[in-house]
Amino acid sequence: MILSNATICHIRFFNKSHIIAPLILLYSFPMPETQSRLIYAAGLVVLLAVVVAGPYMQKRLEPDAVVMKTSPCDLQKGACNALWGNMSLTLAMGPTPLIALKPIDVSLVLNGAPEKATVTLSLQGAEMYMGEIRSTLSSLPNSPELFKGQTYLSICTDLDMIWRATVYIETSTQLYAAHFNFAAQ
Repeated sequence: MILSNATICHIRFFNKSHIIAPLILLYSFPMPETQSRLIYAAGLVVLLAVVVAGPYMQKRLEPDAVVMKTSPCDLQKGACNALWGNMSLTLAMGPTPLIALKPIDVSLVLNGAPEKATVTLSLQGAEMYMGEIRSTLSSLPNSPELFKGQTYLSICTDLDMIWRATVYIETSTQLYAAHFNFAAQ
């Protein structure tokens, strides 16, 4: 099945076509009316279960992490901050405005990490699932608290889209996460 970007853009939570396509195929075969109604009812129950359980399943698939406290901010306007105990981070992305399919430079300052950390940036649609764009940020040799990398936003047919940038900080004992939402074209 070939999907356009517009189609992919509007699939929420996970790909439901794996369930819907067989149901459509099943309905196309002639069958007795009673059997048809039972299959139709079963199909509706399965579809409803997918729609209701989708957000729950998506949250369960996310890694367990200590979520850092973030301050209100907009990555389109400047850097964003997060805090957990003695650890703090500042995330900046640019050049602004952040636009789909254009390279985005990512800079992160991490202070107070308990030990050497691996830092990853994940970009996902906050209101619609469009996959995950993951980038590993590298620490600079002469500034171990400074991490740099590059990423991009995928394209969507909606004029404005709300994105969630999640910074994952992984140490040998704990995973930390900081979430920042922003709008982009």
